Amino acid sequence: MDSRLQELIESIYAAAEMPAMWPSVLERISATLDCRIMLGVWDPYGDARSMHLVNGFDSSFVNDYNTYWHKKDPFIRRAQESPEIRRRLLAGELVGSHEGVPDAELRHTEVYNDLLLPERMRRGLCASLEDGDGVQGYFGIWLNPKLDEAKPRQMAILQHLMLHVRRAVRIQIALATSGFSQESPVARAGVGMLALSQDRRLLSANSEGERILRLQDGLALHRGKLRTSFSEDQVELDRALTDHSVTVVSPDTPLLLRMRRPSGRTPYLVMVSRVSREGILGQAMRSYFVLLVTDGERTPPSRERAIQILLGVTTAQAAIIARLCEGKSPKEIAGELAVTLHTVRSHLRDIANRTGITGQANLIRVVVQATAGLP
Repeated sequence: MDSRLQELIESIYAAAEMPAMWPSVLERISATLDCRIMLGVWDPYGDARSMHLVNGFDSSFVNDYNTYWHKKDPFIRRAQESPEIRRRLLAGELVGSHEGVPDAELRHTEVYNDLLLPERMRRGLCASLEDGDGVQGYFGIWLNPKLDEAKPRQMAILQHLMLHVRRAVRIQIALATSGFSQESPVARAGVGMLALSQDRRLLSANSEGERILRLQDGLALHRGKLRTSFSEDQVELDRALTDHSVTVVSPDTPLLLRMRRPSGRTPYLVMVSRVSREGILGQAMRSYFVLLVTDGERTPPSRERAIQILLGVTTAQAAIIARLCEGKSPKEIAGELAVTLHTVRSHLRDIANRTGITGQANLIRVVVQATAGLP
């Protein structure tokens, strides 16, 4: 068993780098412990409290749970309401389902009679992925229906594996947000970068973003969520984050917000864009929001540098876009940059493919709005 356990642990960390491996990892854990498994991160990219990965459950069960039953789940409610259970989960302990919801109470619930009983599920164990630092999720198993409670050996193995699953998920999250490193172009340009879930919870920030938040002058954190200093600005920010059409490739949606500061200093210019990527555990694409915050009191990046950062284009393409915004034609730009007209047009096609912004007029409008005031 020791060699099998070591192989399982190695596969857990491998899945942190290759999310597509998570289903096979769960299958191996399930076979080792003779149980059915649920694993999910229920933030940081939205989709609160839904099953992301399961083993031993069919797709209809998962769909029913995610669309209806999670709202009625007594185990989730009890974990939220009980300080003792929450303390144990945060400490990394396994908590039995009967400890949160006694059997006598569970039998009278809709969840038990209409969901669990048909699946022959009664007793389970749950551990939290949360460690007090913002990661929220669960690792749960449902025992073989022949067992009233987990065997000591089963509990010991599961507890040991849980520690590694928790660490692996944190590694996966770190890898997913690695674009916020201090070496990124945004960091070097002195632009604050904040990644937010749709409910405004901060996922990550670069050093300039952290500095801006520490000032608490226009933008700050309150219980882990981004707040503005003025209610009118909060309304605008909330509207941007709840409007699913907000994205850097949607020219018809206002992308630039101005956040006033109680100190009277120059308002922050905030560019809001929406990013979609593979979910933390390899599930369907998730979306979150990136806010690029420019502090006018500090030396701003050049217009070309800002264009490169905001649109994700090359240096040469940023130079072409900047000149378009000055009213120059592709032919004039080709002459100024000492390249052929064919090269300029090729770059413009690639810019459209990269950003999704079609038409030079739309491109100019987005860039002018986003880089107003930059040299």
